[in-house]
Amino acid sequence: MSKVWHRLVIFVLSFYSASENMRPFFFSRYEWWYHILTMPVFLLIGNYYFIGERYFHSYDIFWKGTLLVFFLYWFSLVALTALVRYITDRYPGRQQTFRRLFLMLLSVAFLTMFLAVFDVWMYSRIRSLGVPFNWQVIWPIMVLGFVFDLFLCSVLGLFYSLEKWKQNQAESEKQERIALQNQFNELKGQ
Repeated sequence: MSKVWHRLVIFVLSFYSASENMRPFFFSRYEWWYHILTMPVFLLIGNYYFIGERYFHSYDIFWKGTLLVFFLYWFSLVALTALVRYITDRYPGRQQTFRRLFLMLLSVAFLTMFLAVFDVWMYSRIRSLGVPFNWQVIWPIMVLGFVFDLFLCSVLGLFYSLEKWKQNQAESEKQERIALQNQFNELKGQ
């Protein structure tokens, strides 16, 4: 039994190390791990919604669907992250929080609507997946996307606030050290 635990620990540590080395520069550690851990869930649920039971019963369909949704997930993620970063860079202040979150949610919702149409169109291009390009398929994706947007904007707003808080704490500590050093130098000079 201890060999199994030992191998599991080594696997987890290796996965953690490899994942950290593959992290793109524009993702914080928190964002990266959020996406690493949620991506498999979205892969399975997304393909099950679009393709149905055939996704789990056909090797060919499984791999086509998995590769497609993997590409679409990361494409959408990079586009959404770039948009959110643009907004947070434009409205960085604490007093701009409401404006930042409102604009983030509004712009992310519009981009998600476009991405929903694009995703369904991409699925429809691969005939063997059998996904039609129509509003009956697109509309539920838009609704689900809006719910996801609420969650995404909340999480990204939280991550942004946490990073700003850490920066403010570090700056405060630095200023405090400088003030203490100056006081010490004054006392030494007396």
